[in-house]
Amino acid sequence: MLLDEDEALPIARSKVDQACLAAGLPLPAVVIVEKLRGRKGSDFTAQFHARQGVPTIEVPLRVVREYPDDALTWLLAHEVGHYKEHAGRRVKDRLFKTGMVVFGTVLAAWTLWVVVGAVMSPVSSFGGIFVWLGFFAYTTYLALVLADSRAEERAADRFAVRYQGSMAGALQWASLPHRSSSIAVQRRGLRRWGRALFEPFNQWLGLIFSTHPYVPMRIDAMRAELEHPVERG
Repeated sequence: MLLDEDEALPIARSKVDQACLAAGLPLPAVVIVEKLRGRKGSDFTAQFHARQGVPTIEVPLRVVREYPDDALTWLLAHEVGHYKEHAGRRVKDRLFKTGMVVFGTVLAAWTLWVVVGAVMSPVSSFGGIFVWLGFFAYTTYLALVLADSRAEERAADRFAVRYQGSMAGALQWASLPHRSSSIAVQRRGLRRWGRALFEPFNQWLGLIFSTHPYVPMRIDAMRAELEHPVERG
């Protein structure tokens, strides 16, 4: 018999509370949902957020129903890890978002000015050069923002695996049929030479322009954390 929302909430609440107590954190709100907001309606992972200043962990009902116990413990501890990092990241996140908006707006305005100038009258190539330099700088900034996001994921992973004290939950989680967050696109119709040519490039792009590290990299890092724990502030 499948759990309903009223039965799933105490299970998730208990696991979140235990991880928060271990970390010395105030207890956040825990909400059972059908699907997460902001992740294309995902229903097979959890999510921490602090909308309107209220720390909240959203847990889809399907997660509580279908995750093995160790995997569920690890996942919710991972979200508590995000909660733990949240207080120190609020200013940084705000600066990153403001920088993205300002940088993007200035670059778009400059590009429009160069295009209009090129149409209305002959323009030297310097305008176009600065546009390309701007796109390069913006792409570099975006890569740095995403690298910081991946660092946050690794910090949450470290907290979860230290809290659990073993790789059992992480390995169970890694074996579940969740989607990779990589932007790399798999094209089944490509010929063998095409896959050989483009796949390394796609993997490289996915490594740099993704919000989460690849799962095998996360597993290796967590295993190293257990074998050689490093005290971090």
